[in-house]
Formats: sequence, structure tokens, C-alpha cells
Amino acid sequence: MRTAQRKRPVLGFFTERGAAGETIARDVDPESGAAQAGLRSNDVILSWNGSEAPRNTERWVASQKPGNPVRLRIRRDDREMSVDFRIDEATETFYQVVDDPRADARAKRIREGILRGTTQPVTASASTLAP
Repeated sequence: MRTAQRKRPVLGFFTERGAAGETIARDVDPESGAAQAGLRSNDVILSWNGSEAPRNTERWVASQKPGNPVRLRIRRDDREMSVDFRIDEATETFYQVVDDPRADARAKRIREGILRGTTQPVTASASTLAP
């Protein structure tokens, strides 16, 4: 098995569109810079870096660099406020299963059976079941 790691920028929250088309913060990660700056789930985002919130925040954040500043103007209950934070960074680990070039014939047969769903049933005799 091989592993690889990749770092990517993250906001620390998700957004969704409300019934009236407004952008709403959801699932704010309590460890994120956004949460530490005061953003909460259900805050309505009125402006994003001085303009309208991006339609696709996942695509927007993918185009950013960790550490870039973000300034949100939000409404919570009947109050408006600013929330300033920096884009966080997450590390993703990927796993890749690779063939073992030294595998014996039995291991290769088991692997092929698992991949094709054709493994041979194993029958147990009374002697193998006894304690």
C-alpha cells in the first residue's frame, strides 16, 4: 500500500442557499479560524470580501491559498457584524493499494477471487470446530 498526502485550503464551514437566495453558514468547524473569529452556523452572509458571496464556495476556496484573508459581513438575529479570518489548511491522506510483485501463487489467487467475487467457500469439519 502506498500513501500520499496533499494539503488544501479550507474555509472551516460550508454554505447553503436559503429560501430567499441568501447565503447561510453551516457546519462551522469549532477549531477553524472562522469559528475563532466568531462565525456561527446559521449566520447569514451579507457580503464576502466586500462583494457578493461566491455561488460555489468550494470552487472559490480551492482557488485560494491557506492564509489568505477573508472578510465576511454577517447578520445574526437582528445584528450585523464583520468576521475576519484567514483560510485554513487541511492535510488529506490518500491510500493506494498496489500489487506485491513477490506474491506467491496462492496470494495471487486469493486476490483475484476477492476482486472478482469468486472466492472458494471454506468448509469446516467437526474436528476444526472443537475447542
